Amino acid sequence: MNIYFTRFFATCQLFVILAFAVCLFFLSIPFSGNLYSQDLVPFHQSSDDGETQKYGYKDKKTGMILISAHYSQALDFEKIKDSENNTVRVARVQKNGRWGYITEENTPFIPIIYQELGAFKEGRAVARLEGRTGFIDVQNVSIVPFEYSYSYPFKNGMARVQKNNLVGFVDLEGNLAIDLVYEDAYNFSEGLAYVRKNGKYGFINKKGEEVIPFVYENAKDFEKGTALVQKNGLWGKIDQEGNEVVKIIYKDIPFFYEGVAEVRTEESTKNNVSKWGYINEKGETVVDFIYDEAKYFSEGLGAVRKGKDWFFIDKTGKEIFKSSYPIYEPFVDGLSKVHQNDLFGLIDKEGKLVVPIIYQEIKNFENGIANVKKNDHWGAINEKEELVIPLEYDEIHFITKNLAWIRKLNKYGFMGENGKIIAPTQYDEVDIFYKNNLILVKKNKHWGAISPTGKVLQEAIYDKIEKLSNDYLKVYKDGKVGLMNSEGKITLPVAYNEIGTFFRGKAVARSNGNFGVIKREGKPMTKFNWDYIYPYSDGFAIAKYHNGTYTYLNEKGKKLRKKYQDAKPFSNGFAAVKENGKWGFIDKNGKWLIEPSYKMVESFQNGLALAQETTKNDNNDKETSKYGYLSADGNWLIAPKFEEAYSFSEGFAAVKKNGKWGYISISGSPFIEFNYDDALPFLDEQGWVKYGDDWQSIDKFGNRYLQVASASDIFIDMDEIPFMWTENETNQKMGLHVDNENVMPFAYDKTSSTVGRNRIFLERNGTWNYLNSKNEIIEYNFDDVDYMLMANNAIMKRVKKEGKYGYFNTKTETIVIPIEYDNAESFFYIYPKSSDFGEDVEPLAGYAKVERNGKWGMIDMEGKILIPIIYDQIDNFSEGYAKVTLDGKNGYVSTDAKIILPIEFEQAGNFKNGKAEVKKNGKWGMINHKGEEIIPIEYDQIRFTNNENIIIVAEKINERLQYGFIDLRTNGEQKINPNRYSSVSSVFISGLLEVAKNNKKGFINENGEEVIGTEYDDVGTTEEEPIAVRKGKKWGYVNKAGKIIIPFIYESAESFGTTGQALVEKDGERYYINKTGRKEVQKNELDFFDESNGDW
Repeated sequence: MNIYFTRFFATCQLFVILAFAVCLFFLSIPFSGNLYSQDLVPFHQSSDDGETQKYGYKDKKTGMILISAHYSQALDFEKIKDSENNTVRVARVQKNGRWGYITEENTPFIPIIYQELGAFKEGRAVARLEGRTGFIDVQNVSIVPFEYSYSYPFKNGMARVQKNNLVGFVDLEGNLAIDLVYEDAYNFSEGLAYVRKNGKYGFINKKGEEVIPFVYENAKDFEKGTALVQKNGLWGKIDQEGNEVVKIIYKDIPFFYEGVAEVRTEESTKNNVSKWGYINEKGETVVDFIYDEAKYFSEGLGAVRKGKDWFFIDKTGKEIFKSSYPIYEPFVDGLSKVHQNDLFGLIDKEGKLVVPIIYQEIKNFENGIANVKKNDHWGAINEKEELVIPLEYDEIHFITKNLAWIRKLNKYGFMGENGKIIAPTQYDEVDIFYKNNLILVKKNKHWGAISPTGKVLQEAIYDKIEKLSNDYLKVYKDGKVGLMNSEGKITLPVAYNEIGTFFRGKAVARSNGNFGVIKREGKPMTKFNWDYIYPYSDGFAIAKYHNGTYTYLNEKGKKLRKKYQDAKPFSNGFAAVKENGKWGFIDKNGKWLIEPSYKMVESFQNGLALAQETTKNDNNDKETSKYGYLSADGNWLIAPKFEEAYSFSEGFAAVKKNGKWGYISISGSPFIEFNYDDALPFLDEQGWVKYGDDWQSIDKFGNRYLQVASASDIFIDMDEIPFMWTENETNQKMGLHVDNENVMPFAYDKTSSTVGRNRIFLERNGTWNYLNSKNEIIEYNFDDVDYMLMANNAIMKRVKKEGKYGYFNTKTETIVIPIEYDNAESFFYIYPKSSDFGEDVEPLAGYAKVERNGKWGMIDMEGKILIPIIYDQIDNFSEGYAKVTLDGKNGYVSTDAKIILPIEFEQAGNFKNGKAEVKKNGKWGMINHKGEEIIPIEYDQIRFTNNENIIIVAEKINERLQYGFIDLRTNGEQKINPNRYSSVSSVFISGLLEVAKNNKKGFINENGEEVIGTEYDDVGTTEEEPIAVRKGKKWGYVNKAGKIIIPFIYESAESFGTTGQALVEKDGERYYINKTGRKEVQKNELDFFDESNGDW
């Protein structure tokens, strides 16, 4: 075992929780699923301090954690083309305030070194480094230099860049194609981009030539040859020559449905009372401006209100009929939803009430049936208003037009066409495997499968059924595992010990102690004659012979002819192997890239590989080893001059020189000086260093801290006197074992965590006492002991006795804070640093919130009161400020207890990126650290989005919340689509955010532009183009500009996946289509070759 792992394990044993995390990272077992997954999605969990979140990835279908939660942020996986034009899935992650990309195998794709990093668009990604932005390609090559204040993603071959408050454009080659002369600019669309100069907008072409003069206050992209523009506060449309095709006279942006749009003009607005009318796409008035409210046209009719009366009109303005009830939704399939006294019904196109207003909820008719809710129970009616499904279910959910699951008294069943029960409500859980609509059911703690007709395909005898893909499932029984297909047939007997995670259609499996590789359909790809097979990495798997030698298997299951003494996984096209006692690197054909001449090497990370070089003295009788870092061509990038070293982690490497440890950067320059007796790599934003006899954590500025860490019941000190807490297998009690002797009897039920040697709490029969550094038991008889902050070589323990709380210091081994508080929370550390917003944050060694007599404050580690115990509630510090509540009002205090922002807000949030939402006099707004209103406190609701520049605001109009957006890039002055939407999402996905108006859905982009109009009854995800959308009963697909790509002909439609296919249903048939709408046979992710186990 090389020195890396020797020291790694020794020190892991000293710090158990750190060891656990690092060991999982470096030594993932084949079936942990850490490397490969079919569908990875982010998840988060609270860190040990309870205040921060850490992110990782889990399998979307099974919930299994595949990449542990150690990132500060983690975004969804996205598909991009790599340098060889292969499609790969990568995700952006953040650690230690820096961003990069990882693969599904949790290996670096783009190093985690950037302050900001955008998604790849047209093969380029925006990145920020040292405060400046530029663009990188998929090989992490800088295409556009890092010299701009802001850069925006590429679109149509051009990208906006900003420097010195002026904007221009660069091309894909990194050339400055249009000079930095504009105050504002937007992406090119149909060959033109709208830009601002001297406060006015105009349009330029890709040569930078002015095409339409700078005379507009606002503008939008060109679409179908026209663009919306604003002048003197009014809106209209122009063509690409600047001619007005819709006069600029409208107070609202006209959105056209069925060729007309509801609008107001300045003339139709008097004394702040507006009258609505309709125009066509030529700008001609087709319905006069006489209505107090107007909804968009649907099925040839528009709903309008005059006074208290509602009417439906045609496109000439003729009133077709007067509705006796307020109109809630326009027509869908000839029916319109109306409401009265919070109940709903339906009217037809003659105004006749076809479904009475008696239901709490009513859904649109689909396939002749509509779900209805009455008296808090669901049923369904047909078009004759006959109850076809009784009103007795807690939930009804249609999967297809002829299949629904039902829930009643927490039992599930299934219903077929016309309400026919195909499986009674007898199951504890149900799940749908959408290929062939296979139904998975759980009964009496065991799983089985039934068909969509209710036929039992597999009895409920399995311990677990796990989905793998659109075709296969794992089934478990009595410790064995097999495979089942989507027809409910067992294709691989439930006889294997293990089956690993499938990746590209194959998985490692174990049977009778031997390993092999199987295909997803259950056929073996290799013989089961291997001692061990490691997970596939970069297209290859390490396979171990029974004689202890190693080789590689390719994706066809064929093995490399050569055998090696040892081997490491492939990464970026090469792998480290050991031959004749020396390590080198081979390529995917088994050819040597770097000849085997090194005593030890580690795999390449961030373009560098740790290697150990040995040299002999002149007498050839003494060998000296030094560590350095190799490049891919075998040359030393960092010369071998270190006595010991680790691989780079989080941008830094721990190395030893002249007997002392420090850290170097990727350039080889010292980053943290060589002052320490030992050191460990950075992990989860901190490293560990040994200073004298004590270990401490260290940040990347060299500041030393000891922080909260979980403890284990096993503690081994390999460097000093070996001793451990262990568990007696006979009576499940714990004791202390030193030098193979029991120095304390196995009589204790629990132990708490340790610091240094001994100094530990022991619990027996519900009472806690203390083992001090002299191995003496001190009887405190505490009721409870909690693990708290580590600092200054001590652990602060919260202790409880007779209902009161205090704190115990393990360094002084005394109660340092009296047991006198009614409640007390964890100690936390505020690190000494400058705020990102220019204000100093005072350093505190540790603070905790405490309660006495119903009031809260904060104390330090000596018990000194930092924040007076006078507040009804107090939050932890965020960006140097803590929110406090007093007498029902909220404000903010600083770390020196000063009230920085007055306690005057009815509600308030914690600061995030320098902003906090606050409520005053019933209205919401947003303030900065200085208390300045960056968004006026005048809104009925306010929300953050995942784009820190875009804030959601809402105002109540006619007793309903209407949503718009504020763009903080304009200092909060730019309102985007104010009061436009009835509901909005808070999350941009692939640059688009879902919005709704009048129960119709659409999407806006990150500039607030409605790129897909709110005209659809349902929409799918925007991860992949084209996007599934539903209009009425039919589904189709549009692109991100809203253009129809595939017509509306499907009864159901799913989003496009990694194979470029989507599952649709038409006329009762379910099949796959490609992105042009052509019907195709479902593709696997990889076409397999023969099943032979030959060489290559």
